[in-house]
Amino acid sequence: MSDHVILYIAQPSSTPWNVMAISTDDGNILVNLTSDPNGHDASFYIVSLNKTGGNQYEYGDHHGDDKSPQYLHMVNSSDGMAEVSGLPVFSEFNAVVYRVDKDHYIYSSEMFSVQTAEGG
Repeated sequence: MSDHVILYIAQPSSTPWNVMAISTDDGNILVNLTSDPNGHDASFYIVSLNKTGGNQYEYGDHHGDDKSPQYLHMVNSSDGMAEVSGLPVFSEFNAVVYRVDKDHYIYSSEMFSVQTAEGG
């Protein structure tokens, strides 16, 4: 079973959880985790970024399929901000933050979109 499959069983947060993210000049994405209404119960977070657009020729053979790449970034619950690096420049992503609570339940934020900077 893939680690990615576990995230699909996540339940939406019981209170709306809207996440804000910005792109830095060096191509990283900063994700503000402080908007989590139940952050006090968090053990850790996972930021999931799914690249939108593109085609199989752009991605090559990504695990034998033509799906867009997915990037996962784990963050300590004591961090108020997650900095995700190593992403392709000038790319758009649909993103979700997952909270794994102290009882190992997984909750998801609302989906949001973010774009990396053009790069230098």
